[in-house]
Amino acid sequence: MKEYNLVTEKWIPIRNHERVSLADIFVDKSLKELGGNPLEHIAVTKFLLAICQDAYTPQDNREYLAYDENQLCSEVSAYLDNNSEFFNLYDEKQPFLQFPALIKSEKVLAYEKGFPEIPSENGTILYQSQVLVNVRNAQRAMMLIVNQGFAFGGKKTDSKTTLDKELVRKSASCGPLQGNSYLHAYIEGDTVLQTLKLNILTVEEIQRHHFLSEGVGIAPWRQMPTTEKDSIAEKYIHSYMSQLIPMNRYLLFLEDDYRLIEGISYPPLSTQWYPFSVSVAQLDFDKPIVIHANPTKKPWRSLPAMLSFMNEDSQKEKYGNEQLSFGLSKVKELKLSHYHIYAGGVNTSNTAGEHTVGNGCDFVQSRFDLNVKDSEEFWFLYYEKAIGIFEQCSNILWGAIRNFYVELGYSNVAKAKASSGQASFWDQAESLAKLLICACQDSDTNALNNIYNTIISYCANIYSEFCENSTPRQFVSWVKNQPNFKKIFEEMKE
Repeated sequence: MKEYNLVTEKWIPIRNHERVSLADIFVDKSLKELGGNPLEHIAVTKFLLAICQDAYTPQDNREYLAYDENQLCSEVSAYLDNNSEFFNLYDEKQPFLQFPALIKSEKVLAYEKGFPEIPSENGTILYQSQVLVNVRNAQRAMMLIVNQGFAFGGKKTDSKTTLDKELVRKSASCGPLQGNSYLHAYIEGDTVLQTLKLNILTVEEIQRHHFLSEGVGIAPWRQMPTTEKDSIAEKYIHSYMSQLIPMNRYLLFLEDDYRLIEGISYPPLSTQWYPFSVSVAQLDFDKPIVIHANPTKKPWRSLPAMLSFMNEDSQKEKYGNEQLSFGLSKVKELKLSHYHIYAGGVNTSNTAGEHTVGNGCDFVQSRFDLNVKDSEEFWFLYYEKAIGIFEQCSNILWGAIRNFYVELGYSNVAKAKASSGQASFWDQAESLAKLLICACQDSDTNALNNIYNTIISYCANIYSEFCENSTPRQFVSWVKNQPNFKKIFEEMKE
């Protein structure tokens, strides 16, 4: 079979740039940002981090600060040169991250169905982006990386085939990085290399988490499990490598098709195993709360929750995001003037265990540009209050539209109309997100008040758009139920 080595072949998407190889990433320091959809962006970031951590993991913060980007490039380039044989997608003995034993699987899958967002044989195609034709090697490499942690639950896998003879499986569960439509977030720099540098963890940082008792672990391409739960697989779950490449799906690429089974199974969130890039609250309870990727609630609205660990005095629910927390501390230690927060994921619907993209589900992806402040907590408090005011305006508008229709005797459509009006509000408010972040970072109360007045005008216009007042009866209801922002104006003065 042909050869395709990920070290030298161009398969990694870069925004506003041609695809690059693994070797290119650690040679070309001008590469700005990874491309692809959110699952590809996150999966490749984690894959690159796995390579970095396997090449060299600093013992402590002192070693981390001494480990600059030039050394990072040197270490990883040497690592890739010395281990290039592991990265051949079609190696006859040990193809990269694949299991030759799956040749016995009788469930033949077309490459066009290989990505998680592509429906299984019983699924419905809703978007042109879900149609793949002539899947090339670069896409196959990406498909392999994405499926390690972001696979959707359902019947795409061969449930009749297992490598462990005692294992019995039915429908596959979602990958541990996908979970119940998790929203991932982490710090990014101005370049791909700086992003990797900001997200490398030290041995000491990894050891703080009791569920990672195996420490950094060994990259799976250097030590592959033979079954879904052999000793290698069991140890792997408790290593940091499992955070980056979960190995939740086992694949085998053939010339014209591929095989797929469910791989290593992961414990639920209630056991306190969770992806570091996911924001999780209530880890001490049976049902932890996770921030989800939600197309109707873009990440800029979830930023206060994602960063709630910054406000120690807050009485609200606190979310922990290890990747953001570690990344922010490294931004300060490296004395950077600015940084970016990337947030992304995909929302899925679940019908009888089959997870698909459709019926209002979609990819979610945002990148926020932030300046380093003397007191990071201070600007966050401004932003938290501002989002609270936005939410209040949204709820006031919803109630006004609903009450308008209820008073006219149209209770059957009142909630639907109110929800449509509320959705229109958030669509318009999103255009103010960057201005809002800048105003909060600058502690600019005049700019914030201007933004608040703008969203109040949005509400007034949307109310008039959704609530007609052409008849006397409509006009009376329209006047009576107009949104009342007295409380908002009082908060603006505080």
